Amino acid sequence: MKIIILFAFFAIHISCTTQNKIIETKNYNDPIVYILQENVEALLKIELIKHGGNIYFELEEDCGVYTIYIGEDFKNNPTAYVTKSNRKLFINNKFYPIIFDFDMLFASIENADSIMTKSSLEKYPIITRRLIINEGFYVKFKRNGEIIKSGHGLAEPINQK
Repeated sequence: MKIIILFAFFAIHISCTTQNKIIETKNYNDPIVYILQENVEALLKIELIKHGGNIYFELEEDCGVYTIYIGEDFKNNPTAYVTKSNRKLFINNKFYPIIFDFDMLFASIENADSIMTKSSLEKYPIITRRLIINEGFYVKFKRNGEIIKSGHGLAEPINQK
């Protein structure tokens, strides 16, 4: 009987240890992948042919209407949100960085260790609020994929006519 209890204890211990190792070794560098509706992607593919290498995307939402912008040259842009983002837009069998409009309102570009240290010292992490003005190509669309408008320049807000 002691052997069975000892075996059960050992099996539970190994199971818990293995589970903890799985959680600890999970690869958090795997991106969150975003896939757009086919017709939205088709418009973006046409525009991507005209652009060079360092492309990123910014996605906004306003009253159920989404606007996606193509941004360029993020490697020379001071916007660290793009380089730090672990979200990728999948278009034409490639992954491109994607950021959201609310990143500029709520995201901190400080590293996680710095935030943890400041938190332990009861200091509030720095949130650098930025405004990115997108004047490149954009597509406005509804969740069902219906295209409302596309073009170059500043996209008008939904509530303006």
